[in-house]
Amino acid sequence: MEREAQRAHRMQLAEQKASAKQALLSASADAAAKYERFIEFLVDAHRVSLRRRDWAAIANSPTPAKPEPGFDLEKCAQRSLDEHAPGWFARTFGGAKRERARLHEAIARAKANDKKAYDEALEKWEQRRSEIELAQAVIAGKDEATRTAIQTYADFGSVAVEGLRFVCNERRVVAIADGFEREELPSSTVTLLQSGKASIKAISAKRQKEIHRDNVCASALRIAVETLKALPIEAVEVVVLSDILDAGSGHIEPRPVLYGRFTAQALLTVNLVQADPTLAAERLGAQFNFSARDGLRAIDVERFDIANSLLLADQ
Repeated sequence: MEREAQRAHRMQLAEQKASAKQALLSASADAAAKYERFIEFLVDAHRVSLRRRDWAAIANSPTPAKPEPGFDLEKCAQRSLDEHAPGWFARTFGGAKRERARLHEAIARAKANDKKAYDEALEKWEQRRSEIELAQAVIAGKDEATRTAIQTYADFGSVAVEGLRFVCNERRVVAIADGFEREELPSSTVTLLQSGKASIKAISAKRQKEIHRDNVCASALRIAVETLKALPIEAVEVVVLSDILDAGSGHIEPRPVLYGRFTAQALLTVNLVQADPTLAAERLGAQFNFSARDGLRAIDVERFDIANSLLLADQ
């Protein structure tokens, strides 16, 4: 009896160990997968294609006629009630009354369905009318319409930046992004070994600086692509800010570390899906200053005539 109890206890321990090991392996795999997803989020945001919206076609579309309320279903149901002629048996034993009640209920449902169809048609008409009016305003270069188009048609959810705002002025669009700081990036890699265990290794300072640079370049490219997807403009200017230590004052403050004027024509010549973010940004004319020792350095943007845009963005 004691031997059986010991054997049962050993089996229970073995099962607990196996369960704990599996949980550890699952946690290791999850940690490695999360690390890979975060790195992709940081440096792969640019891996999309530029597909432009045909604003001219929308702006030149005729505004559809406003729909009128319809009563087809109600009329059909009413006709069924009007034509209802119960026989003697139904009149005598109450079937006629029940049938008329059912027909009245059918009329009420028909009214509701007619109203629902009209409301849906009216909503579609209003959406289409608003879309055409917005397109006409965007083509005309109205700043408020430009901002609305960006908010409606650009998707910045995959851009790894802390904040993003736009300054729109007479067809000139400047995007100002607050980039991730280097200290916010991973300091260790997490990989899954063949044994199933997670291997955690420190990232070198040099590699962390490179990830920061790639993140800034990838983010700038994605912002450019999304903005040009949403607007009928030939170019968008992107400025990325990052906290930089001022050697003179000793203060850390956000400073521009990348500026790029990205044109749709140039972006369409680059296969961003396969491109390295830094090499692609350089090829497209982005301005940034990077060194293996310091990482990204502040750049002077006065020559790009955007100082006023930066001031407006801070208001």
